Amino acid sequence: MEAALEATFNWSVINFDFEPRKKTPLLMRDLHSLDIADTLLLPRCKRVPILNTLPRAFGCLYVFESATLGRAIVMRHLSRRLGITPEDGGAFLNSYGDLVVAMWRDFGQQLSAYASRPDIEEAVIRAAVDTLFCLDQWMAGRTITVAQVGRAEDSLVGKMTPPSQRQSILRLL
Repeated sequence: MEAALEATFNWSVINFDFEPRKKTPLLMRDLHSLDIADTLLLPRCKRVPILNTLPRAFGCLYVFESATLGRAIVMRHLSRRLGITPEDGGAFLNSYGDLVVAMWRDFGQQLSAYASRPDIEEAVIRAAVDTLFCLDQWMAGRTITVAQVGRAEDSLVGKMTPPSQRQSILRLL
């Protein structure tokens, strides 16, 4: 997906530096550190979200950027259980090191500035959800079908959201 994000958009047009956010080289380094020499034999995610608009690209990137936030907890566990360190097998999880909060805030500010209209915000959210579904489907090795199931009438969501702004609820079938 990272290659598609880079190939599809000229991020500099919106003054967004995509380069330091790339994780593929870090993942490759981790795999080699874990003695996985032939990465081409690893399973690939065959269904990826459609990334044909900038809002969809931002939604996809949101998912990958948010993955950096739990790094400290995961790294502690991997270190205790498997001896993995940020330098040896944990480069992806430690992608921003001590700058993780600053990088997340920067991303959030840029995303908020870009998605200033409700229609753009909705497209970003839908793309993030689509990305999560694609990843879940791939990792679980199963097919997920998403269907809209009407409006939030009397649910908690419906009570918190004015009727004019209610959105369809998604249900996994």
